[in-house]
Amino acid sequence: MMFALVVVMTITATAQNDPKAKGLEAITDDMVKAQLTFLASDWMEGREGVSKGSFLAADYIASIFQMSGLAPAGDRLPNGTRSYLQRIPMIRVTQGGDQYMNVITNTGSAQVSKQYIQGVDYMAVNSGDVSRNLSAPVTFIGYGMVDEANGYDDLKGIDVKGKIVVRLSGFPGHRDTLSAAYEKFNTQAITGRTTRGSDPRLVTANNLLVERGVLAIITIIPDRLAISSQFAVNTNFYPNQRLSPTNTGRLSIYPATPDNSPLSLMVSPRMGMEILGQAFDVEGFEKNVSKTMKPQSSLLPGKSLEIVTSVKNEIVMGVNICAMIEGKNKDQNVVVGAHYDHVGTNGAQIWNGADDNASGTVAVMAIAKAFVASGVQPECNIIFAAWAAEENGLLGSRYFVETFPDIEQVRMNINFDMIARDDPADVNQNTVEYTYADGFPQWFESSKANLTKYNIPLVLKEIPRPIGFTTGTDYASFSTAGRPFVGWFTGFHPDYHQYTDKLNKVNWTKCIHIIRLAYLNAWDIVNQ
Repeated sequence: MMFALVVVMTITATAQNDPKAKGLEAITDDMVKAQLTFLASDWMEGREGVSKGSFLAADYIASIFQMSGLAPAGDRLPNGTRSYLQRIPMIRVTQGGDQYMNVITNTGSAQVSKQYIQGVDYMAVNSGDVSRNLSAPVTFIGYGMVDEANGYDDLKGIDVKGKIVVRLSGFPGHRDTLSAAYEKFNTQAITGRTTRGSDPRLVTANNLLVERGVLAIITIIPDRLAISSQFAVNTNFYPNQRLSPTNTGRLSIYPATPDNSPLSLMVSPRMGMEILGQAFDVEGFEKNVSKTMKPQSSLLPGKSLEIVTSVKNEIVMGVNICAMIEGKNKDQNVVVGAHYDHVGTNGAQIWNGADDNASGTVAVMAIAKAFVASGVQPECNIIFAAWAAEENGLLGSRYFVETFPDIEQVRMNINFDMIARDDPADVNQNTVEYTYADGFPQWFESSKANLTKYNIPLVLKEIPRPIGFTTGTDYASFSTAGRPFVGWFTGFHPDYHQYTDKLNKVNWTKCIHIIRLAYLNAWDIVNQ
């Protein structure tokens, strides 16, 4: 308590003669807590992409921007004024009634066809946005992994054109943590994380499969207790299953080119064994590949699949919320943003998303208020934005970048995504990841200097990344367009994308310190 008082006294004393510190003083504990409590309330119904809850949240954010004195920077209205909302036309794709898969086995003298129903023995990861009826032979591609650095390629010498491929989840040696294969191929060694995020080896393989004309990708999950989300939500029977909100469809920006990418499906162990053949020894395969570290891909003789999918399409409208402070240089912009959506509800539970990403949204609103409270005009325009449908593929930030009149005039994007919790490794509960475009280390140094000057008790974890990457959180939309970025993030936790990401688990002290430090950093970037 005494340390917090010292911080406040330091800020107050400095603010008398310093506009930067005066703005910092406007970021109060009560404001952050009140706004975060509202956005993470049950009234928002999990703020799923295009939903009643997300529109309630959007109107609230727009009202805060207006109350803080920011000018609207969204759509131009017929009367010549601007709105705080930027409308985003989207297509929502939901599944139709016909969903089944037949596993066909030819023995030479007979043909046996067994039908499986979606939601029991398999589920769609990507069913595309057009209905399909396809039939093709099946090729087994091991783990479906391409690791050029370690000389491992499950697709080498395999003809997949016009075929359906089936693979096992995992990687060579994944069941034996003491094996040489595990040491060489484990996910953490490749990605730096034990979980979360896309394994680049699978991304490479998926891209090659698309290029080579594969029709569908089937992944067998040997250890999954239940494919059906209806079973998975019953934690009394399946205590290790993570809960999932109701799937309300896949969103894309309209007009969109029809998605003709391969179908992607996950299947249960019993269906997987029917595809591979009852004689296929999964355990023996995994031990052998772990020992030899060489692929064992091959066509499955006598096996083919018939897959039927149907989908429904509708036009819907999402919204970004955009506001601005006009700068002295009206031809340059810094964009401060965070996504305000989360993943919705399943009817029984609500995915409130207190950390993901009500916390980041509140940071944007608080920093906007601080810049206004400083009482000085910034050196360049500052656009404050709350992005829609990040959880659906960065759609809001992508739309903004694609429609911005001159993206070259955006000289920096500052992004917030999940800043209110602690990574399990953060035992002192005071660490924040600072990601930045690797050509701009000065802004990391600026943040370190502000830590000392303003007595902010945080530890910064430096993460430089190259401009040009295309996945992750919303700063990837700007990176794809060649624009520099900085990002604030406190790490993943067990409640990530779970209905347990609630207010009672927020680290309020840390969250507020991060918002204050991020404001100071934004001030330096804007007024360089």
